[in-house]
Amino acid sequence: MGMRARHFVKPTAAVLAMMPLLAGCNVSQSSSSTKASTTDYTIRMYAGGFTPIKPTKLNPDPPTALQTLAKQYEKIHPNIKIKFVTEPLALGTTYNDYAGWLTTQGDAGTAPDIVWDQWLQVNGGFVPKGFFTNLAPYLKQPDPYVSGNKHWGDLFNPVFQQELTNQDGSILAIDGDYVDAALVYNKSIFKKVGIKTLPTTFADLTSDLMKIKQAGFIPLAYDLSDQTGTSWWERMAATEFLQPDIAKFNVDHQTSTLSPLDYAVGIEWGYIQMTNPRYAEVWKLLKQFSNTWDSGSTQITNSPPAAGNSLVSSLQLVAQGKAAVAWAASSSIPWLNNSGFSKVYGVLPFPVITKATSSYSANLDVQAVVGGPNGNFQYFVPTQKANHTLTPDKLKWVINWLQFIATPQNSAKVVDQVGGTVPTMVGAKATNKDLLTLIPTKKVPLSVGSFNLDLGAQATDDLIRLVQAYITNQLSYDAFASQFDTKLQNAAAAWAAQNNVDLSKYKTK
Repeated sequence: MGMRARHFVKPTAAVLAMMPLLAGCNVSQSSSSTKASTTDYTIRMYAGGFTPIKPTKLNPDPPTALQTLAKQYEKIHPNIKIKFVTEPLALGTTYNDYAGWLTTQGDAGTAPDIVWDQWLQVNGGFVPKGFFTNLAPYLKQPDPYVSGNKHWGDLFNPVFQQELTNQDGSILAIDGDYVDAALVYNKSIFKKVGIKTLPTTFADLTSDLMKIKQAGFIPLAYDLSDQTGTSWWERMAATEFLQPDIAKFNVDHQTSTLSPLDYAVGIEWGYIQMTNPRYAEVWKLLKQFSNTWDSGSTQITNSPPAAGNSLVSSLQLVAQGKAAVAWAASSSIPWLNNSGFSKVYGVLPFPVITKATSSYSANLDVQAVVGGPNGNFQYFVPTQKANHTLTPDKLKWVINWLQFIATPQNSAKVVDQVGGTVPTMVGAKATNKDLLTLIPTKKVPLSVGSFNLDLGAQATDDLIRLVQAYITNQLSYDAFASQFDTKLQNAAAAWAAQNNVDLSKYKTK
């Protein structure tokens, strides 16, 4: 997708001293739409993975771009101070840990003025309605930091803007980067076995992988060690095969992501069950696909090598020329570049599963249902109910600060400093060129995957162990299917009981 250049106003005398850091993203004085503040405000922001922190031995080069931008902003607006919240960085590693912290803060009216969150979870109902401010009206206003801009929303990728928009037209987040899971391949191995054209269909991919296997290389270093690889596969294949059924259990009528209620209904009434041949095909095809993997898939992780991790890194195997392909998150790819392997690998989207592979195919490109605008540059503004300090006047300045960091050039500085995701604002120049081909240019299909239901840690672990046992021939398909269905049914029933939902009233068969 082409990125068109934008022109920016010449900076005023107030910001000439900051020209080296603002090159390409010139800032107008104070803000043409917001008069100088007569009140001192401190804007508290939790910036997720872009949170500026002090260097440590484990993290000697933390992100600093937002801190630099904050200093620039404070010089332009002396009455405004930007303070970065770091408490969530010390929480557990799961989204539920963070969501629990944020909900607790909101219940007390002490949520930060700006927070990172996952729009999929927020739009899907994991955060109480009314917790976040509708930003749609502000996106219709000009961004005062971009010359000639009439609507701030025009600066954002239109495909992702469509995804972020709720049915009622509300937009709760601004989003400026893209994360994906892609096939990372070793260029030398592909050349040695004579693969001249990259696969675009699943049938081509499996044929190429078998050719690689016959040549003595590990075809695909597949991560079956935890939920990651399995969740990615289910999301892509289920989205493809369940197309005729989705409308029957999308009772919340979502347009971008199904809600927990939708998943519970889909499980309760047999759409997300092995008794549905379309859903069963997801796991039968995974079993066939496993013929092209390394036999040690339960000992392979798609994460880069890390101290204390006993699992073999799939990326390391590709970099060393032992494996031809790995399925990895884009956030892991900077490891290849930083380790001197930038010329060794290439990146390609996961190919389309066509009818040549399965009669249940809808011939959809489902690459983006795993990736998407789900990275670190997802920022929400709590309502005054969740943040008692957020008066209408302060809210104007919170939005103004967001407009300052969410220009194409400033957002690119923030995103590119960390790497692993791609800046997506119109006109932003990405340094990670390998990932640009993964950004979708068409509407992304509604994603389906049972692991998106809040199953709970134990249920999720049990399901993963079942998949591992099935793929490694410790369970027959019938035994796997029966136990998997039972786990899903129990998880849906537990969710319904916890949320006082009567699933019987949603019967659609």
